[in-house]
Amino acid sequence: MQNRFHAIIALVAMASSSAVAAQNFTFNSTSSPPSMVVGGVAPDGKPFGAQAFSGTSEGMSEGKALKNSYKCVTMSQPANAQVFNVHMMCDVAAPDGTYTSAWGCSVLGPTELSCVGRLLGQTGAYAKRIGSILSNSKGNTATGTGQWIK
Repeated sequence: MQNRFHAIIALVAMASSSAVAAQNFTFNSTSSPPSMVVGGVAPDGKPFGAQAFSGTSEGMSEGKALKNSYKCVTMSQPANAQVFNVHMMCDVAAPDGTYTSAWGCSVLGPTELSCVGRLLGQTGAYAKRIGSILSNSKGNTATGTGQWIK
């Protein structure tokens, strides 16, 4: 279970929010090992659980280099009630403000995930902004792309 969830770590996006128009961005991120893991194995033999972790990401937004830090919590979903195998929430601290990302992820392999999410601006340059994000992760690293829509 730990490898599967640890693969999610790198899903937090990078974005600079100086303009109100739509902005595209790309990112690469790396996380630390989980600081907390809870869960076990269900009677059907499938693992379940949740974990917390943090990390950093670097990227580019319209020619500007970006570096952020993040903390996330992930939780597996029951096999009989899932659209995604894993759900995740992350808080991101950027030099110009903070935002939250909410994710749905599909497991592609033992340590590989494909995720889609929504960005919700909280403070500073991100206040009242929304966006979308995509990511693919392997192990504790990920790459992705996204866009602040407004």
